Amino acid sequence: MPDMTSRERIEAAIALKKPDRVPTAPLILQFAGRYGGITGEDYLFDAAKGQAAVEKTFYGLGGWDAWPLFVPIQGMALTMRPIKYRFPGRGLALDASYQVVEEPNMSIEDYDVIANDGYGTFFKRLHGKVYPEYTPEQLGPLRGKLKSEQLENIKRWADRGIPTISGAMTQLPIDDLIQYRSMNELAKDLFRRADKVAKAIEVMTPIVADAGKKGATGSGALGVWLGGLRSNSSFLSMKQFEKFVLPSLVTIVNALVEAGLVVYLHFDQDWTPNLPYLKELPKGRCILATDGTTDLVKAKEILGDRMCLMGDVPATLLTLGTPLEVEDYCRKRIETVGEGGGYILSSGCELPIDSKPENVKAMLESVEKYGR
Repeated sequence: MPDMTSRERIEAAIALKKPDRVPTAPLILQFAGRYGGITGEDYLFDAAKGQAAVEKTFYGLGGWDAWPLFVPIQGMALTMRPIKYRFPGRGLALDASYQVVEEPNMSIEDYDVIANDGYGTFFKRLHGKVYPEYTPEQLGPLRGKLKSEQLENIKRWADRGIPTISGAMTQLPIDDLIQYRSMNELAKDLFRRADKVAKAIEVMTPIVADAGKKGATGSGALGVWLGGLRSNSSFLSMKQFEKFVLPSLVTIVNALVEAGLVVYLHFDQDWTPNLPYLKELPKGRCILATDGTTDLVKAKEILGDRMCLMGDVPATLLTLGTPLEVEDYCRKRIETVGEGGGYILSSGCELPIDSKPENVKAMLESVEKYGR
């Protein structure tokens, strides 16, 4: 088989075909700042320095076939949503990883705001509560700047032959509610006011799908990131999953696929018991990206003829293991999950900020040794 381009490899894997070799697409975020020799604060808030660090990482470690997601000025991008963070240099050490501050900023009464006044009204109010330092007049230009930087980066890397999979970042409605309300409070709400939660999710679902379509269409990326953080069996019963997660998941994915977009399912925690439900999603149009917790071999058995699988080199192995251990893990994944195609080798979730560079290099080089 003649050598494919990186885009051809990625598209073949998504379509459940067998490319000339297994493609790679690690989720490179904060690791690039540390490898590039800049502070965490500079990586998250300085576009030029962040881009230079990313360039150094790509060329220093041998490159990869695609970006799952490119987030320029990631720190600023995170603050565009009503979720509180601590950042390096802004409450944390300069070389630290940012942290999510989990607290119930959303009140019980806000369910009625979503139901009666709309998700957009609620979102603006909550954002003003979490980030009072941002005026409404500032947010539009800031979002415009982030979008411009993102489009520029997608084009820059596409011109080099490296596609970006996700041109927009969305999340399952229940996971948004979990972050707005906190896991503890949302868990109680599922029992005490289940109808209010269900109504909020119903209102949010088409808006999430529309945001994904608007963000990715025309961006040059292949599709949309759809995150699932705590919407699986690690946190919810199957009955809760069927009521509060599955309908919105199917609706959002179908809407994005009908718009001609690929859906990158970035699913954290253990989705193994939930895997059969994913057979309801469109064939050959989704990527299931797991974090080392879901049984990826089991996923191959259940979903191998339905969707592309991505992952799942564990964070522990990349930070604490040796290059030989990483190489052996990748070889096994390539030989099992990669059998017959439909597989992209990647880090399990985000590449840890303190990954050993030699381990990352071993992961990337494994596809040339074992993936052809």
